[in-house]
Amino acid sequence: MNKLDDFLRSKINSASDDSPSGWDALNDALPVQTTTSIAKWAFVVLLLGGLVTTGIVKKYQTSKGHISKEEGTLEQVSASNKDAIEAVSSPLTVSKPVAVENEKTVTKTLKNHRNPVQNTKVTTSAAESNNIPPQQMELASSPTKIEPNVNTKGQEEILKADEKVAQNNEVAALPSNTEKAKDSKKIAIHKMVRSDFHQGKVYVSASFSTILSYRSFQLNDGAAPFVNKNYDQIRQNSEAMNLGGGATLALEYKLSKSISLQGALSYNKLSYKTSYNFEINDKALTDNTGRVIGYESLPNSIYISTNKSTKIEVLRIPVGINYNLFLSPTMLFHIYVGGSHNILLSASGVGVNQLSLAEQKITKADFSNTAKEICFDLGVNIAMSSKYGLGVDLYYNKWLTNISTNKLENVTPFSPGINFVISRKLF
Repeated sequence: MNKLDDFLRSKINSASDDSPSGWDALNDALPVQTTTSIAKWAFVVLLLGGLVTTGIVKKYQTSKGHISKEEGTLEQVSASNKDAIEAVSSPLTVSKPVAVENEKTVTKTLKNHRNPVQNTKVTTSAAESNNIPPQQMELASSPTKIEPNVNTKGQEEILKADEKVAQNNEVAALPSNTEKAKDSKKIAIHKMVRSDFHQGKVYVSASFSTILSYRSFQLNDGAAPFVNKNYDQIRQNSEAMNLGGGATLALEYKLSKSISLQGALSYNKLSYKTSYNFEINDKALTDNTGRVIGYESLPNSIYISTNKSTKIEVLRIPVGINYNLFLSPTMLFHIYVGGSHNILLSASGVGVNQLSLAEQKITKADFSNTAKEICFDLGVNIAMSSKYGLGVDLYYNKWLTNISTNKLENVTPFSPGINFVISRKLF
């Protein structure tokens, strides 16, 4: 500005009267512009444009190289996953550290794949965990042509590989999984033991019984005037208990551990001895109603001597309840209470006449066809195996029905005995 002021002052001082005035004089005084300044501005514009263009190109090349490295990382991760899956699948090379580290590497790779900033680290980790040679690392990091949807395909491959590795790691996580599987299979197959016999629900049994059978004999009220005075005494002193036998097929159903229902079909052969040995010296005299009115002496005595048995065959249908008291896992004590419907099949033997005391035969006609019976049983049942058991019972059966068809007397059998049982568990 100082040079311009001095220039203007010098011009004003040296100006003549005919010199131009105002803007004309100022324009004449200013120096003439040249094309050099225009060239300078053009150079500045070109320089700025070049810098901007260079920055855009470098940014594009950087993003292209980043994508190429990312693609190389995906290929390496897929190869790493493949090696990890083969390592897990081979039974000779499976080991817990390799399977676990491969799973961690794949999971870490998947996470870092979603965060592209850390792709270089993930690639190095995957390569180190799977021992990838440096040549493969260089090929994986070299620029490659980007295919459409490369990131989506890579993610799908990694997810599939991750699922396979996770599934195989369940088997490879522990080296002793095979042995444990065998042990669990052994445990699953229940080994049958003796105590399992008593854990069943339904049982079938067959038994053989030894029966000490006898009868209860007594005259009915008002029968004394119609029988010989020695009849009751001879019967009571000359008849005795005898050994019989029977067989039973039973079905038992358990309602609980302690209580069960039992039904059966049984054949019993009862008998009692008739050992008569006495002398008859008189004869009973009766009226037209059969009442004894006196006795008449015989000119010759009559001797009665016989040693036979009266036998009765019976079909029994007993039903009852068992209460089981366990003494040990393989042995129980049970109490049985029930009743039976009896059907007389046959009867035979020798008896005496109620008036004359003479020996006479006994047939089925002398007994009722049916009768009722009450049953008691105490026994022990021992498991011999998981399906079979052996039992020994002491029982007492008492008939409730008078089986004699003679209206003057009452005959009710009873039979204590021992029962040997073989039972089988059905289920």
